This record gives sequence, structure tokens and C-alpha cells, in this order.
Amino acid sequence: MASRRDSRIVKLTFTGEQAVPPVQVFSILKSKGVAVPGEVDALQALQGRNTYDLRFTSDVTRQKGVTLLSNVDGLTVTPYERSVWVTVIHVGLEVRQELVATVLGRFGAVKATKMCSYAQAPGVLNGHRQVRIDLKQDIPSFLFIAGHKAHVRYPGQPRTCFRCGETGHEAKGCPNKKCGRCLRLGHDASACPSEVVCSLCGKEGHVFRACPSSYVFMTKSRGQEKSHSSDAPTASEEAPRKEGEPGEDSPSAPGSPSPVVADPNPFRPSPPPVSPDPETLSDGDSGDSVVIGSPEALSDSDSGDSVIVEPKRATGTSWYDEMGEPSLKRSASSDDSDDDMSSRARLKLTESSSA
Repeated sequence: MASRRDSRIVKLTFTGEQAVPPVQVFSILKSKGVAVPGEVDALQALQGRNTYDLRFTSDVTRQKGVTLLSNVDGLTVTPYERSVWVTVIHVGLEVRQELVATVLGRFGAVKATKMCSYAQAPGVLNGHRQVRIDLKQDIPSFLFIAGHKAHVRYPGQPRTCFRCGETGHEAKGCPNKKCGRCLRLGHDASACPSEVVCSLCGKEGHVFRACPSSYVFMTKSRGQEKSHSSDAPTASEEAPRKEGEPGEDSPSAPGSPSPVVADPNPFRPSPPPVSPDPETLSDGDSGDSVVIGSPEALSDSDSGDSVIVEPKRATGTSWYDEMGEPSLKRSASSDDSDDDMSSRARLKLTESSSA
């Protein structure tokens, strides 16, 4: 099927061998109830034999005329598709093609979309968008698409004012005020009494960034769905606990304390280092402790007998007694180093007493 911008135009094809002049076409139209002139405003002969383009004054009269002429013998009536490629420029590269198609979908059914590229560098986009659409009404020369003032061009498009979108004048001589809030004529945004109108879908009550058709809105909706799904409790969390069954944060049942396990290697504080007291030394011969009370109580050098003074027993409790450790004593089975130290201590004490 051929494509034409104007849906009021139909193609008339006469199948007979005899030539059909325009006067005969008007006669056929009048005989079928089509007002000429009145409901028809143009008849154009096409290349080829007995082929015409007939334009009605409106879509309503076109539908009526197609119905009336469909029963004429030797005549084929073919309505044109009003499908055209619409070119849109000055739209940001970040704007998705789906949004452009959504805006143009207000003027007709969108059939296809594509991005244009440079002829000198195929594959490098130039930012122009093209949308194939079956037009139901003419598109203004400019539209707001995702915040961008885009220019719209297609074959047969009526020239409109860049400011108000009306025909018959240009922006520099525009007498109209157009509101940027409700997109209507007659007032500006500061005096707008109406609700805000979305420049994307044309509906009231929201701007294009909050439009359900916008990419921003869909991205936010998906993010909220993901957050809700992650916050939802799992099956194990939703499952009710049985009565008496302890949970993670519930205290243990009273009367059933956990068994205490003894540490196999208990920590014991090591005693502080004690240097040997020269007054308390071990007797290597007898194994008994010999305590020297004073320098006067010493061994008799003449007799060779040792004079032992009874030690004074301490009344206090030593650190070793509190810790349960044995008192510091050196046994007779000590090695030779202990005997040597005892001998040196006795010799020192003997020399000091002689002096």
C-alpha cells in the first residue's frame, strides 16, 4: 500500500480500456451522493492511464466517500496509509529512543524507530532520531522531549510557530502566550490556574521526570522493588517457633546450667624471683638448716665445733605458705655448686668474725 501524509486522500483506479476524463469522474461521484464541490476539494491525474488522487475535505467525508464508491463497477478505491518518517533533532544523546517514541505516539501509531548516522562515518550517530508513524493529526514544529526543545520535521508538515505551535505566523510576530506549566495558550506559567501537564505523555498531575513512561521513574521503581525484596523476611525467619523451643536470642531454660569444663592447663602466677639469703644456708653434711643469728655466734676455730644459735621463728605467714608452696630449703642431694656456695659463705662469715 502506498504511503501519503494526508489521510483524506484516496487513489482511484479505473480498470476499463476506455479513457475516463475528470468530467466523468465528477459525474460518478455525484451519482453516488458525494457533493462536488463541498465534500471534495481536489482531483489530480497521476502518471499512467485512468488513475487519480481524490482528496476529501475531512476524514469523515473520506470514510463516507470510500463506502459509497466501493460498489462502482470498474473502479478500485485505495486509501493511502498516512505513514511517514518523522525526523526529530536537538534531543540529548542520553534520551532513550523509547521516550521519543512515547511522545510522538500522542499523534499516531508508532511503527518503527531508528537512529541516524553520518554518511562519511557509518556507525557514528549524529543525534537525529527517526520514527515511522501513522499520523492521526499533524505534529507541531517543536516538542518538549525529556526537557529538551526538539525540532520535528516530516514531509507535508504545516509550518507552525516556534513559540505557541499555531499556524499562520512565526515566533517573532506571535501574539499568543503559552504556558510552560499546562502547555495551553492564553496565559503564562505564573498565572496558570491548571494542573501541571507532563510533556512526555500529555497527562495532568505530574512532570516528565515522574512520568510512569520515563526512564528515571522506571529505574527508581526497579530499585525500590529490589530493596523491598531484600528486606523481606526469609522462610526460616517467618516460621513460628514451637513453644519451649529456645531461639537465638532467647535465654536458656532455668535449672539446666551448662556444664563447666575444667581447664586442662590452669594458669598459675609464677612466684617472684628470690635471691638466696646469706644468713640462711644449707648444711651440706647434715642436710639441716643452719641459721647464724649474729657474728658472735660463730664456729670455734680452736675446737672446730660449730656453735648454732636457735633461730627465732617468724610469727607471720610467708608468701609461699599462702600459695601452698614449700619453704625455701636446699636438700643434701644438691649438686656440687650448692656445696661450693655454702663453703664460700662459711669462710666469709669466719673471716668477718676474726676481724
